[in-house]
Amino acid sequence: MEQGLDDIIARFWVDLYNYREDFQRICFILIEKPYWIYKDNWVKERNAASLEEDQFCMNLMQRCEFLQPLLKNFTNRFQEFQRQRGMVPKYGAILLNKAMDKVVLVSSHIHHNQGFPKGKINQGETEALCASREISEETGLDIAEMINEKEYIFMERVAGVKYLKLFVVTGLDETVEMKPTVKYEIEEVKFWPVSDLDRYTGKKHKQVQPFVGAIKKWLRKKAKNRISPVRTY
Repeated sequence: MEQGLDDIIARFWVDLYNYREDFQRICFILIEKPYWIYKDNWVKERNAASLEEDQFCMNLMQRCEFLQPLLKNFTNRFQEFQRQRGMVPKYGAILLNKAMDKVVLVSSHIHHNQGFPKGKINQGETEALCASREISEETGLDIAEMINEKEYIFMERVAGVKYLKLFVVTGLDETVEMKPTVKYEIEEVKFWPVSDLDRYTGKKHKQVQPFVGAIKKWLRKKAKNRISPVRTY
């Protein structure tokens, strides 16, 4: 574990030093990329100790002398960081096959929860660019040219996120290989029957449940209008 944390400090030393007095910024830097590098390169490949996000930040601050002052009142400050992070909008996609009767769900490696591929928007990104980047990272698919920015479903204050918009993308070929580029974050990417979504009522599917009704309503509208997918992946 210690070697992995030292590797992270060396990689991100400049950013960590530049923002050494800003607890919120430091946590954001650590969680958004270094945390997953640690998971991929050290936990998965070298059997280093797996750490929760707060443990990762605390341990790294302890090992980095110029970050040690940030440890004061760490628990309360990290809880506030998590609250603030939940305010950042997320964008992703509801990926449907050609027949529009199956949808792609991703399963997280840590908690094995299922949901639609999505993630937080980065500074300077458009909504569609954020969605296509997240889909590429979590499924390996390039949907940049398939997104119709007028076709989406959004929810407010769902699954710990203040604002979540999912673009509805149709026409995916079920035979296309889906493989996440992030090794530790996503455990499985798979098509699931839309008809089964009503049965996903447990904690594992809390990120799916709020969208089921809206997805079926969208599909009924498309069936009524007899609109076929415009593009095939």
